[in-house]
Amino acid sequence: MDRVRIGVVGCGLVAQTMHLPNIQSCPDVALAGLSDVSPGTLQAVATRYGVPNDRRFISHEALLGPDIDAIMVLTTAETHARIAEDALAAGKHVFVEKPMCTTPSDADRLVAAAERSGNVLMVGYMKAYDPGFVYAQALWADTPGISLLRVHDICHNNAEVCDDLYGSGLIKGDDLTHQARVEASALRERQNQEALGWDATPPQIQAYHKLLGLMTHDLSILMIAFGEPRAILTSHIWQSGQGLLTTFDFGDGRRCIMETVQGGLHWMDESITAYSAQRVVALEFPSPFQRNAETIVRVKENDGVGHSERVVVASRAEAFARELDHFVSCIRTGHKPLTDGRLGKQCIELSRDIVLAAGPSHGL
Repeated sequence: MDRVRIGVVGCGLVAQTMHLPNIQSCPDVALAGLSDVSPGTLQAVATRYGVPNDRRFISHEALLGPDIDAIMVLTTAETHARIAEDALAAGKHVFVEKPMCTTPSDADRLVAAAERSGNVLMVGYMKAYDPGFVYAQALWADTPGISLLRVHDICHNNAEVCDDLYGSGLIKGDDLTHQARVEASALRERQNQEALGWDATPPQIQAYHKLLGLMTHDLSILMIAFGEPRAILTSHIWQSGQGLLTTFDFGDGRRCIMETVQGGLHWMDESITAYSAQRVVALEFPSPFQRNAETIVRVKENDGVGHSERVVVASRAEAFARELDHFVSCIRTGHKPLTDGRLGKQCIELSRDIVLAAGPSHGL
């Protein structure tokens, strides 16, 4: 069977550390072109991966020719919607890194565009493909009487961790024009106002983007495993938008606490835990930038008059690689992705609702 020809738009951190190495090592796909608004980054990354000169483009539109089957959108979040919509209109399958976009209206358009085209629209929630989550999800489904869910997500310092892991191997272009920077800033501001309202405070905007950039992974997993929350019970923003505490009603007697504060740790501190009267199942995620790192499932349960505990590493398979395999499988079979555009839309709408439920914040 012919390999799926993939064009990559955006050659930054996640492309270099995860997606491009996975494309290079996957026998089912071929890297058929690159695009990036930074000429220096584009040339350096394309040379590293052996992309011919005539398959290197500043404009993503130039990549959408007949010699491409699918596009991976790995750019900054404010540009996701336009690039993905253009690709779907051109008849391409689309993988877009999280968040799918930054406004509910853009999410509506992308879902509609995918339905019109009949092509795959998949969102990059790679933790949904992690073997640890697959194992934990089965345990959660087999645990009656779950009454409390706890999401704890304190991100490490991404730049520091990636410098430690990849060092001088990372290509960091700094040659965007002043006009390009101004246009990107204006686009982000318009999207913020559209999503949250013209009177949104800086802490609300910061919290919204923390949800879209970090907590959206946790929200997607919660909804895959437990469905959409019935209601947001409380929501509180502090620490200038870096701190967020939210409680949900997930129905069937289940409540969920979700918490985060300022990152900057030298390690990833992320877990999702489900509590019942008989058993506790905790899913602990490692750094997403550390390839083949162990995702751990901790299970404690009543055992006679005492209790037992076990620690499970379901597999060391790389979540990003499994995610790519799923994208290719959906292209070939026509099946709907686990993390499709509708899930991306739900996460964006829920993130907006969490921020609006908190109300204006003074950032204390």
